[in-house]
Amino acid sequence: MDFAPLDSSSKDIPELAFPRDKNNQPDIARAVPINIVVFVRSADQIPPATDPEKYFRERLLGVTLGATYRTRIQRLGLKIDSGAVDIARNLDKLKLHRVDGFAVSVTSPNDMDSYVAQKYQGAIVRLEQPLFTDHIWIAASESYYAAHPEQVEKMWTWLGSAGKREYFNLLREYSEMPPPRQPDSQSE
Repeated sequence: MDFAPLDSSSKDIPELAFPRDKNNQPDIARAVPINIVVFVRSADQIPPATDPEKYFRERLLGVTLGATYRTRIQRLGLKIDSGAVDIARNLDKLKLHRVDGFAVSVTSPNDMDSYVAQKYQGAIVRLEQPLFTDHIWIAASESYYAAHPEQVEKMWTWLGSAGKREYFNLLREYSEMPPPRQPDSQSE
């Protein structure tokens, strides 16, 4: 593997190269911000301003299988269920009372609001406060970076400027797309 999108929990792995700032810290200017937001059942009547870290101390929080932020959530002392492989299945687990909330990574806190509102008809809502905020970098293997430092630095710089704008535009375009059409069972 030459490149991988990674969050701050991986910043000190010796085999990985991250874009660094003048203080040798991962360069936030060349990262994409992420927010870990929490969806809950509206029937539970949890006030929207509830602090998710405090609320989920004694409750089960679902995360997508393989989510990189799972470890950080566990370090907060929260009990998690990471058995579902995608967002839809996790939201369904929430709806079926198999978890008490679902934590998911988004760029802007409201990125999934319209999708969830449309699909779940108000049965699932997002808490206003993210569980936490972090960043994602495209890390390079140390060996690849050592062999191609100028090219990797150029990519990181592009990702921090034009690439970030392009990424946000793609996300905005994607979030405004209508959901996929379901096959008409009467015509089959």
